[in-house]
Amino acid sequence: MNKPALLYIASYLFTILLSGCSSENTKTPVDYVNPYMGNISHLLVPTYPTVHLPNSMLRVYPERANYTSELIKGLPIAVTSHRGSSVFNLNPFQGNESDACSEVYYSYDQEKITPYRYTVFLDKNKINVDYAPSHRSAIYTIQFEENRKEANFILLNVGNGKLTFNEEGHIEGYQIIDNSQTKIYLYLETEQKPHSTGFLSGTSVYYGASSINGENKSAVLKYNKETQTINIRYGISFISSEQAKSNLRKEIRTFDVNQVAEKGKDIWNKALSSISIKGGNENDKIVFYTSYIEYTNE
Repeated sequence: MNKPALLYIASYLFTILLSGCSSENTKTPVDYVNPYMGNISHLLVPTYPTVHLPNSMLRVYPERANYTSELIKGLPIAVTSHRGSSVFNLNPFQGNESDACSEVYYSYDQEKITPYRYTVFLDKNKINVDYAPSHRSAIYTIQFEENRKEANFILLNVGNGKLTFNEEGHIEGYQIIDNSQTKIYLYLETEQKPHSTGFLSGTSVYYGASSINGENKSAVLKYNKETQTINIRYGISFISSEQAKSNLRKEIRTFDVNQVAEKGKDIWNKALSSISIKGGNENDKIVFYTSYIEYTNE
Protein backbone atom coordinates (compact mmCIF):
# COMPACT_ATOMS: atom_id res chain seq x y z
CA MET A 1 0.00 0.00 0.00
CA ASN A 2 1.44 3.37 -1.00
CA LYS A 3 2.11 6.24 1.40
CA PRO A 4 -0.79 8.52 0.26
CA ALA A 5 -3.23 5.67 0.83
CA LEU A 6 -1.87 5.07 4.33
CA LEU A 7 -2.11 8.77 5.11
CA TYR A 8 -5.74 8.83 3.89
CA ILE A 9 -6.72 5.85 6.05
CA ALA A 10 -4.96 7.32 9.09
CA SER A 11 -6.69 10.65 8.55
CA TYR A 12 -10.09 8.92 8.16
CA LEU A 13 -9.67 6.90 11.36
CA PHE A 14 -8.53 10.01 13.25
CA THR A 15 -11.62 11.88 12.05
CA ILE A 16 -13.89 9.09 13.28
CA LEU A 17 -12.11 9.09 16.66
CA LEU A 18 -12.52 12.84 17.03
CA SER A 19 -16.16 12.59 15.99
CA GLY A 20 -16.83 10.02 18.70
CA CYS A 21 -15.09 12.11 21.35
CA SER A 22 -16.92 15.24 20.23
CA SER A 23 -20.30 13.47 20.44
CA GLU A 24 -19.64 12.38 24.02
CA ASN A 25 -18.22 15.74 25.04
CA THR A 26 -21.26 17.60 23.72
CA LYS A 27 -23.65 15.51 25.82
CA THR A 28 -24.99 17.80 28.53
CA PRO A 29 -26.12 16.78 32.04
CA VAL A 30 -29.84 17.02 31.26
CA ASP A 31 -29.35 14.64 28.31
CA TYR A 32 -28.68 11.86 30.83
CA VAL A 33 -32.03 12.30 32.57
CA ASN A 34 -34.54 9.50 31.93
CA PRO A 35 -38.02 10.62 33.14
CA TYR A 36 -39.42 7.13 32.49
CA MET A 37 -37.44 5.58 35.35
CA GLY A 38 -39.80 4.47 38.12
CA ASN A 39 -42.94 4.76 35.96
CA ILE A 40 -43.96 1.17 36.74
CA SER A 41 -44.60 0.13 40.34
CA HIS A 42 -46.12 -3.09 41.67
CA LEU A 43 -46.82 -1.83 45.20
CA LEU A 44 -46.60 1.97 45.27
CA VAL A 45 -47.93 4.77 43.07
CA PRO A 46 -45.57 5.07 40.08
CA THR A 47 -43.33 8.06 39.48
CA TYR A 48 -44.77 10.19 36.69
CA PRO A 49 -42.48 11.56 33.94
CA THR A 50 -42.74 15.20 34.91
CA VAL A 51 -41.94 18.20 32.70
CA HIS A 52 -40.93 21.26 34.72
CA LEU A 53 -38.06 23.64 35.44
CA PRO A 54 -36.11 23.62 38.73
CA ASN A 55 -38.10 24.99 41.70
CA SER A 56 -40.90 26.16 39.41
CA MET A 57 -44.59 26.60 40.16
CA LEU A 58 -45.73 24.96 36.91
CA ARG A 59 -45.31 21.27 36.17
CA VAL A 60 -47.14 18.77 34.01
CA TYR A 61 -47.12 15.12 33.07
CA PRO A 62 -49.28 13.00 30.75
CA GLU A 63 -52.46 11.96 32.54
CA ARG A 64 -52.44 8.17 32.51
CA ALA A 65 -52.42 5.31 34.98
CA ASN A 66 -48.76 4.39 34.38
CA TYR A 67 -46.11 3.92 31.72
CA THR A 68 -47.93 0.94 30.19
CA SER A 69 -51.23 2.78 29.66
CA GLU A 70 -52.29 3.02 26.01
CA LEU A 71 -54.36 6.18 26.48
CA ILE A 72 -53.73 9.68 27.81
CA LYS A 73 -56.52 11.90 29.09
CA GLY A 74 -56.26 15.12 27.12
CA LEU A 75 -53.24 17.41 27.35
CA PRO A 76 -52.22 18.82 30.75
CA ILE A 77 -52.08 22.49 31.76
CA ALA A 78 -50.90 22.33 35.39
CA VAL A 79 -50.55 19.72 38.13
CA THR A 80 -50.98 20.99 41.68
CA SER A 81 -49.87 17.94 43.68
CA HIS A 82 -47.23 15.24 43.33
CA ARG A 83 -49.76 12.55 42.37
CA GLY A 84 -52.68 14.70 41.22
CA SER A 85 -54.29 15.26 37.85
CA SER A 86 -54.17 18.39 35.72
CA VAL A 87 -56.40 21.21 36.99
CA PHE A 88 -57.21 22.25 33.42
CA ASN A 89 -57.34 20.03 30.36
CA LEU A 90 -56.66 20.78 26.68
CA ASN A 91 -58.29 18.73 23.90
CA PRO A 92 -57.58 19.28 20.18
CA PHE A 93 -59.70 17.49 17.58
CA GLN A 94 -60.98 17.58 14.00
CA GLY A 95 -64.59 16.98 13.12
CA ASN A 96 -68.07 18.35 13.73
CA GLU A 97 -69.36 20.16 16.80
CA SER A 98 -71.39 17.08 17.61
CA ASP A 99 -68.09 15.24 18.20
CA ALA A 100 -67.02 17.67 20.92
CA CYS A 101 -66.79 16.34 24.48
CA SER A 102 -65.21 17.55 27.70
CA GLU A 103 -63.04 14.46 28.20
CA VAL A 104 -61.01 12.94 25.38
CA TYR A 105 -58.81 9.86 25.74
CA TYR A 106 -56.12 9.78 23.06
CA SER A 107 -54.13 6.84 21.80
CA TYR A 108 -50.58 7.97 21.27
CA ASP A 109 -47.20 7.11 19.77
CA GLN A 110 -43.70 8.57 19.36
CA GLU A 111 -43.82 10.07 22.82
CA LYS A 112 -40.65 11.80 24.01
CA ILE A 113 -40.33 13.37 27.44
CA THR A 114 -37.45 15.43 28.78
CA PRO A 115 -37.50 17.68 31.86
CA TYR A 116 -37.89 20.72 29.58
CA ARG A 117 -40.03 19.40 26.68
CA TYR A 118 -42.86 17.01 25.82
CA THR A 119 -43.69 15.79 22.32
CA VAL A 120 -46.25 13.19 21.32
CA PHE A 121 -48.21 12.03 18.27
CA LEU A 122 -51.92 11.44 18.87
CA ASP A 123 -51.99 8.70 16.27
CA LYS A 124 -55.70 8.03 15.86
CA ASN A 125 -56.42 11.74 15.51
CA LYS A 126 -53.21 12.42 13.53
CA ILE A 127 -52.21 15.38 15.68
CA ASN A 128 -48.62 16.32 16.57
CA VAL A 129 -48.12 17.96 19.97
CA ASP A 130 -45.06 19.92 21.12
CA TYR A 131 -44.88 21.46 24.60
CA ALA A 132 -42.32 23.42 26.64
CA PRO A 133 -42.69 25.02 30.10
CA SER A 134 -41.29 28.04 31.86
CA HIS A 135 -41.64 28.65 35.62
CA ARG A 136 -45.25 29.92 35.65
CA SER A 137 -46.18 29.68 31.99
CA ALA A 138 -45.88 27.33 29.04
CA ILE A 139 -46.42 26.93 25.31
CA TYR A 140 -48.07 24.33 23.06
CA THR A 141 -47.82 23.82 19.31
CA ILE A 142 -50.70 21.72 17.98
CA GLN A 143 -50.34 20.52 14.40
CA PHE A 144 -53.12 18.70 12.56
CA GLU A 145 -51.73 16.37 9.90
CA GLU A 146 -54.86 15.69 7.91
CA ASN A 147 -56.40 18.41 5.74
CA ARG A 148 -59.98 17.25 6.19
CA LYS A 149 -63.21 18.96 5.23
CA GLU A 150 -64.17 19.45 8.88
CA ALA A 151 -62.99 22.30 11.07
CA ASN A 152 -60.23 22.11 13.68
CA PHE A 153 -61.05 22.67 17.34
CA ILE A 154 -59.32 23.36 20.64
CA LEU A 155 -61.34 22.61 23.78
CA LEU A 156 -60.21 23.81 27.20
CA ASN A 157 -61.93 22.15 30.13
CA VAL A 158 -62.05 22.90 33.84
CA GLY A 159 -63.35 20.86 36.78
CA ASN A 160 -64.55 22.74 39.86
CA GLY A 161 -64.22 26.20 38.34
CA LYS A 162 -65.21 28.50 35.50
CA LEU A 163 -63.88 29.76 32.15
CA THR A 164 -64.63 33.02 30.32
CA PHE A 165 -63.50 34.91 27.23
CA ASN A 166 -62.13 38.39 27.89
CA GLU A 167 -62.59 41.44 25.65
CA GLU A 168 -59.62 40.37 23.50
CA GLY A 169 -61.10 36.93 22.94
CA HIS A 170 -58.56 35.15 25.15
CA ILE A 171 -59.50 32.65 27.84
CA GLU A 172 -59.43 33.39 31.55
CA GLY A 173 -60.60 31.21 34.40
CA TYR A 174 -59.95 29.43 37.66
CA GLN A 175 -60.28 26.06 39.32
CA ILE A 176 -60.80 25.32 42.99
CA ILE A 177 -58.23 22.79 44.16
CA ASP A 178 -59.35 19.67 46.05
CA ASN A 179 -62.60 21.22 47.31
CA SER A 180 -60.61 23.77 49.33
CA GLN A 181 -60.70 27.55 49.17
CA THR A 182 -57.50 27.63 47.13
CA LYS A 183 -57.89 28.67 43.49
CA ILE A 184 -55.47 28.38 40.61
CA TYR A 185 -56.03 30.96 37.88
CA LEU A 186 -55.35 30.70 34.17
CA TYR A 187 -54.80 33.07 31.25
CA LEU A 188 -54.53 31.46 27.79
CA GLU A 189 -54.14 32.90 24.29
CA THR A 190 -53.46 31.60 20.77
CA GLU A 191 -51.36 33.06 17.97
CA GLN A 192 -53.90 32.11 15.31
CA LYS A 193 -57.22 33.87 15.72
CA PRO A 194 -60.12 31.40 15.90
CA HIS A 195 -63.01 31.60 13.48
CA SER A 196 -65.43 31.56 16.39
CA THR A 197 -65.51 30.91 20.14
CA GLY A 198 -68.10 29.56 22.51
CA PHE A 199 -68.89 27.08 25.24
CA LEU A 200 -69.79 23.40 25.21
CA SER A 201 -72.88 22.26 27.09
CA GLY A 202 -73.76 18.61 26.74
CA THR A 203 -73.19 17.84 23.06
CA SER A 204 -73.94 21.35 21.78
CA VAL A 205 -71.59 24.31 21.27
CA TYR A 206 -73.04 27.78 21.87
CA TYR A 207 -70.99 30.32 19.93
CA GLY A 208 -70.84 33.92 21.08
CA ALA A 209 -72.41 33.06 24.45
CA SER A 210 -71.03 34.84 27.50
CA SER A 211 -72.29 32.17 29.88
CA ILE A 212 -74.19 28.86 29.95
CA ASN A 213 -76.13 28.31 33.16
CA GLY A 214 -73.39 30.26 34.93
CA GLU A 215 -70.97 27.33 34.64
CA ASN A 216 -68.77 27.54 31.50
CA LYS A 217 -66.85 24.31 32.08
CA SER A 218 -65.64 23.87 28.49
CA ALA A 219 -64.41 26.72 26.26
CA VAL A 220 -64.33 26.05 22.51
CA LEU A 221 -62.03 27.59 19.90
CA LYS A 222 -63.09 26.80 16.33
CA TYR A 223 -60.68 27.20 13.40
CA ASN A 224 -61.09 26.89 9.67
CA LYS A 225 -59.77 23.66 8.17
CA GLU A 226 -56.93 25.65 6.56
CA THR A 227 -55.51 26.47 10.00
CA GLN A 228 -53.58 23.27 10.63
CA THR A 229 -51.03 24.66 13.12
CA ILE A 230 -52.21 26.34 16.33
CA ASN A 231 -49.75 27.88 18.78
CA ILE A 232 -50.99 28.28 22.35
CA ARG A 233 -49.34 29.92 25.34
CA TYR A 234 -50.62 30.40 28.87
CA GLY A 235 -49.76 31.54 32.37
CA ILE A 236 -50.97 30.42 35.79
CA SER A 237 -51.26 32.14 39.16
CA PHE A 238 -52.63 31.60 42.65
CA ILE A 239 -53.68 35.26 42.81
CA SER A 240 -55.76 36.16 39.74
CA SER A 241 -56.12 35.68 35.98
CA GLU A 242 -54.56 39.12 35.52
CA GLN A 243 -51.52 37.94 37.47
CA ALA A 244 -51.44 34.79 35.34
CA LYS A 245 -51.32 37.01 32.26
CA SER A 246 -48.53 39.06 33.83
CA ASN A 247 -46.56 35.88 34.58
CA LEU A 248 -46.89 34.82 30.94
CA ARG A 249 -45.76 38.22 29.66
CA LYS A 250 -42.68 38.17 31.90
CA GLU A 251 -41.55 34.69 30.91
CA ILE A 252 -42.65 33.92 27.34
CA ARG A 253 -42.66 36.54 24.61
CA THR A 254 -42.79 34.21 21.64
CA PHE A 255 -45.00 31.55 20.10
CA ASP A 256 -41.92 29.52 19.11
CA VAL A 257 -41.86 26.35 21.21
CA ASN A 258 -38.23 25.70 20.23
CA GLN A 259 -37.05 28.94 21.87
CA VAL A 260 -38.82 28.13 25.13
CA ALA A 261 -37.51 24.55 25.11
CA GLU A 262 -33.90 25.63 24.50
CA LYS A 263 -34.11 28.15 27.33
CA GLY A 264 -35.50 25.45 29.62
CA LYS A 265 -32.70 23.09 28.64
CA ASP A 266 -30.10 25.73 29.53
CA ILE A 267 -31.76 26.31 32.91
CA TRP A 268 -31.67 22.59 33.74
CA ASN A 269 -28.04 22.23 32.63
CA LYS A 270 -27.04 25.13 34.85
CA ALA A 271 -28.80 23.53 37.82
CA LEU A 272 -27.41 20.04 37.19
CA SER A 273 -23.88 21.39 36.61
CA SER A 274 -23.79 22.77 40.16
CA ILE A 275 -22.66 19.29 41.24
CA SER A 276 -19.40 18.00 39.78
CA ILE A 277 -19.15 14.23 39.26
CA LYS A 278 -16.24 12.03 38.22
CA GLY A 279 -15.91 8.40 37.25
CA GLY A 280 -18.68 5.92 36.64
CA ASN A 281 -20.16 4.79 33.34
CA GLU A 282 -23.04 6.07 31.23
CA ASN A 283 -25.67 4.19 33.27
CA ASP A 284 -24.30 5.63 36.51
CA LYS A 285 -24.70 9.14 35.11
CA ILE A 286 -28.26 8.37 34.00
CA VAL A 287 -29.18 7.19 37.50
CA PHE A 288 -27.46 10.13 39.19
CA TYR A 289 -28.94 12.94 37.09
CA THR A 290 -32.39 11.34 36.98
CA SER A 291 -32.36 10.99 40.78
CA TYR A 292 -31.46 14.67 41.09
CA ILE A 293 -34.41 15.63 38.87
CA GLU A 294 -36.79 13.45 40.89
CA TYR A 295 -35.53 15.03 44.12
CA THR A 296 -36.40 18.52 42.85
CA ASN A 297 -39.85 17.19 41.89
CA GLU A 298 -40.78 16.12 45.43
